[in-house]
Amino acid sequence: MDQGVQRRDNFLAISTYLEERGFASALARRLAGRELRYWTTEEITRTFNQLHVTTDDIKNTELKSFEIRLSKEEIDAGLGPTDFVKPTWDEIVKSASSLGRLCVNKKGKFFIDPPGGYAALSHVWSQGLGADIECRGLHRSLIEQIFEKLAPLNIEWLWMDSLAIPGSGRHLTEVEEKLKSQLINTMADIYRGASQVIIFDALVLRLLSEEAPEVAAIMCCGKWITRIWTYQEVRLAQNAIIVTESGFVSLEAMNRKLSRQFQGEGKRGSQAYNTSPIRPLGRVLDSLLNGGTGSEISLVDVAFACRGREATIRLDYARGLYPLLGLEWEPGLDLQAAMQKIFESRKKEATRLILYYGPPRASDPGWAPAVFSGVRGFATISPGEWKPRGVERGWFTTKPLSMEINKDKELLNRFQLELESESANTDSNHSSNPGPKCWMYVSSATANETPRSLSFFEGAVKEGTAYILCDRPLISRGGPSPEIRRYAIAVVKSESTDNEAWVAFTAKIISTNQDTTGVKNEWLKWLLLHENPTLPGSRD
Repeated sequence: MDQGVQRRDNFLAISTYLEERGFASALARRLAGRELRYWTTEEITRTFNQLHVTTDDIKNTELKSFEIRLSKEEIDAGLGPTDFVKPTWDEIVKSASSLGRLCVNKKGKFFIDPPGGYAALSHVWSQGLGADIECRGLHRSLIEQIFEKLAPLNIEWLWMDSLAIPGSGRHLTEVEEKLKSQLINTMADIYRGASQVIIFDALVLRLLSEEAPEVAAIMCCGKWITRIWTYQEVRLAQNAIIVTESGFVSLEAMNRKLSRQFQGEGKRGSQAYNTSPIRPLGRVLDSLLNGGTGSEISLVDVAFACRGREATIRLDYARGLYPLLGLEWEPGLDLQAAMQKIFESRKKEATRLILYYGPPRASDPGWAPAVFSGVRGFATISPGEWKPRGVERGWFTTKPLSMEINKDKELLNRFQLELESESANTDSNHSSNPGPKCWMYVSSATANETPRSLSFFEGAVKEGTAYILCDRPLISRGGPSPEIRRYAIAVVKSESTDNEAWVAFTAKIISTNQDTTGVKNEWLKWLLLHENPTLPGSRD
C-alpha cells in the first residue's frame, strides 16, 4: 500500500472503477463501501493490472478455475468429454462406514485414509470442480490440472467433496442421502485433519501476486468468500493455503502481515485508524480465522461471518454449518427444523441474535432469524434467559398508536409510526393530538417472504396490542436533534396479563430527538414466545 497518503472515503471512484471492470453494480458498491473504501484509485488499478482477466471474464458468473481439456481420443471420437474419474460405489460406502477420507491422486486412483496424509480442497462447485450433473465424476484433465498447479506443495493425495460425497444436479436416492449425511458428519474431522486446506477461487487463481493486501482484496471480489460451505471448511482448517497464479499464500500468515501493517498505521480512534485501507480486509480474515470449532465456536461469530454468504441449495444455509458447530446431520431434516436444532444447541448465544435485521423470523424459535445469510444490520445484545415457552429479557418498550405505509414507491417497506407519549391520551381521539413519530423500515426479505408478519403487526397496532422493543432508548443524548438509528423487534402482545408477545419481525427505526420528544419509552421485562403464529410448523 502507498505510504504517507491522505486517506479519504473513495466510494464513488472505486465503485465506478469496479463497474467499468465488469463487476455487478451491487457487488461494486458493497466492495467500495466496505473492504476497498479507503483505497486510492492508483492502488486498486495496480492490483487489477495483475489480475489476468477480461471484463467479460469478470461478468461471467460461471468463470471456471480450470477448463476441461479434451484428449486426442475424445476429439477424434467427436462425443465430447468422456474420460471421467470417479470412485466406485463400494469405495464410497466403505469410506462412509469407516468414517474415512476417500482421496484421489494425480493418476485418478482412490485411497481411503492414505498413510502419508492428505490435503483437502475448498472451492466453489459452480467454478468447474463440482459434481458432474450426470454423476460421471470429474474429467481427468481437471484432476491433472489440479495436481499440476499444486506440484510445488508435493501433495500426493487430495480429498474433494465433489468426488467423495454423493451429490449432483439430480435428486439422490434414499440410500445416497443416508450416505451423504454420514459423510457430511465426517467433514469436521476431514478438514481439521488435512495437512493443508487448498483454497481455489477462479478470480484469485488469475492474480499474479502474493502480496497480502492484493490477495485479500481480490479474495473479497471473488465467489469463494461468498459461500456457506467454504466458510466452515476454512474455519476447520489447521493450515489454509490460497492459490494464486504466481504461487501460494498462507491465510494465517497473510492475516498476520495485514495485522502488522494495520498496527503501524495509527492508534484506535485516530484519523489514520479510521481511514485505514487494511483494517476492513483484516476484519474479513479475522472472521475466517477466529479460532475454535465445535463447542468452542461462537454462534455470534458464525452469524456475523455468514451474513453475506450464499448457498445454491437453500437447505445448505443450515446443513453447511453442522460440521463446524459439532452437530450431527440427519436425513430428512428441512431448513426450519435444521435451524431450530442449531438454536437449541446454543440457547444462550442464540438469544443474542434477536435483533439481526434482514432475514424474516424463523418458524421456531419465532424470535430468531430464519437464516444467517442476508443480514443487513444487527445489534448483538446481552443474552436473555431461554425458558420453556420463550426468551425472557428486558427491553425499552414503546407503543405505536398508528402505522402508515410510505407513499413513495421506492420505499414501500417504510412505515411511519405515531408513538405513545408520556402525556398523550391514548383513546381513539389521539389523532387529533399527534404524538411523537418515527420511521420503521422492514427488510425486503421480510416483506416478500413473510407478508403475513406485516399484516399481523398492522392489525395489532389497530387493536392496541403492538409494541416496539429496543435494546437502547429511542432518545439520544447526542445533541438537540441528532438522527437516531435503532434495531428493534415489532411484537404483538398475547392475551396473557403478563408481558408475553410474539415477534412479528425485526425493523430499523430512524427518528430524531425532535420527532421523539416526550415518547413513552419504558424498560420492561418481556417473554418473547417461541412460536411464530405467522408461519406454519411452529410449536403449539
